[in-house]
Amino acid sequence: MKRIYLTSACSSHVRRRDNGSLNSNTETIDSLTFHIEDPAHPDRPRYYHVRVLDEAGADVWRIRTEPVSYDFSEALLVYGEVPEGFTDNEPAHELETGATYTVVVHGPGRGELTFAVDEAGDVFSE
Repeated sequence: MKRIYLTSACSSHVRRRDNGSLNSNTETIDSLTFHIEDPAHPDRPRYYHVRVLDEAGADVWRIRTEPVSYDFSEALLVYGEVPEGFTDNEPAHELETGATYTVVVHGPGRGELTFAVDEAGDVFSE
């Protein structure tokens, strides 16, 4: 199973829940970064498909490699920024305050993390 964190690149993790954690002191919807770990591949995670879903299960962002390849996956993934080697199958929607989302990463394994955006625009794990 992959582990997904929401974190700022320069900050430490401050909370942990099941398969993810986040730095709630600095992470906002304007600077949302996913840190993806793959315990089977500590050098670099292996994934080819990432989805961010709203509460109804609709995609608010979806990227994937085409054809399927693990050559382009990175440990840090910024919401809305399409990494080299990936295609944007659903352009990133603006995240809404007061809403809950789930990020799902597919590869040899699968990981997911549910997070909420409060009214101030800060991001917290569910």
